[in-house]
Amino acid sequence: MPKLFTTIDIAERQILSLQRFTKRTVEREKIVPLVEQAGLDPVEAGVRLYWWTPKKPEISVSDLIKSAELNLIRTDEFRNIVRGLGWEVSEAQENGAILPQDC
Repeated sequence: MPKLFTTIDIAERQILSLQRFTKRTVEREKIVPLVEQAGLDPVEAGVRLYWWTPKKPEISVSDLIKSAELNLIRTDEFRNIVRGLGWEVSEAQENGAILPQDC
């Protein structure tokens, strides 16, 4: 078992190294000429190649309510977030039961 994990770790490092090399090569040979062709400075434009998109953080309803109670987020922000979570919130409902007391 330990040998398997060591082999996997080594393989992962090699893959990451290959990804970095590929990324740098693509940026240097493909992206930089396109940016220069558009008349921009590649360093100032800061166009980079990313392998993945950042994950959205998981929102805990209790943390969200606590944030609204502490006035860390505005009432309209609270409403937009809970709408995104699938809650049915009407615009006319100012002092409804779903809002924290301090909002």
